[in-house]
Amino acid sequence: MIQVRHAGFTLAELMLVMVLVGVLLGIGMAGVDQVDPGARGLQSSVESFVQSARDRARSSGQPVVMKLLQDETGKPAHLVRYVFRRSIEANFEPAYSDRQQVQIVAPAALGNAGRYGAGLNLAQGGGATVVGRGGQFRSPSGLQIEFDFRADELEGSKLMRWEDLGEIELQRNGSLKWTAVYGDGVSWANQELSSQGGAVRKGRWHHLRAIAIDGRMMLILDGEILAQRDIAGELATTSNQPYLGDLEGRFTGAIDEFVVWGRVIDEGPSLSAEQEMLLGSLEVVFDRFGRLDPSVHEEPVPVRISARGIETGAFRIGIFTEEVLP
Repeated sequence: MIQVRHAGFTLAELMLVMVLVGVLLGIGMAGVDQVDPGARGLQSSVESFVQSARDRARSSGQPVVMKLLQDETGKPAHLVRYVFRRSIEANFEPAYSDRQQVQIVAPAALGNAGRYGAGLNLAQGGGATVVGRGGQFRSPSGLQIEFDFRADELEGSKLMRWEDLGEIELQRNGSLKWTAVYGDGVSWANQELSSQGGAVRKGRWHHLRAIAIDGRMMLILDGEILAQRDIAGELATTSNQPYLGDLEGRFTGAIDEFVVWGRVIDEGPSLSAEQEMLLGSLEVVFDRFGRLDPSVHEEPVPVRISARGIETGAFRIGIFTEEVLP
């Protein structure tokens, strides 16, 4: 009698197969994890760097510029951002004059009404040297000088003088002139930028910003660009402190809320030798509200990350947030 034997697997054999498959899958996933976290970690680091750039712009009220640098000295490609930080400031409140190292030159005085609380009273002339806190000011990547002022008379006078760095003048016709020192590291020369007449009104408070950054000088009064021009060379540095008012006493009026912003470079994520990043713009500019600046970028900026030629991540830098690319 012939017996028919049915082929199949026992329960023990099936369990053994499942264990082996699980081990093999585990090894495979471990191998993926050894490669993938770097790529995923890079994208996460870049997104965090972008978000903190937006935060820096909002907290400082100043634009932030982000770039991808390819270093010729062998350093890996890396992201950097150019941010403004307060270097010197004075609000001219008498209680803070010592802490902010405001050195009054008579007949100037503190305690009289400024635009916001007390201010620097220059009704009879005089001035003040502002040392500030945090040590010596340096301006290798640019600076912005910002303050409020009221001119009681439109006389030819200086609003601010900063030896070896520049000065801001008020002209009789109500125009402003911003002079900055530029050079090539060996020789230096004054570069001037002037506005049209009638910009400054007698007896009225104005908010002034004088900017020297990226080879460009700008004068902005009450939020309006009065004048701008491109400049060759680099901005000078100085070990001196700014003097507010006219040394000869020709400026009469008041000054309030003086701030000098110095631009510094923050280092961001670096790429390994096997990684590449494509940034869809030479530079990414966030405005003072932390938005992707619509005056610079008409569309969101794509970012693509690859490792060994295989794309491992992609997203877009949008106006307000980052978006995953399909």
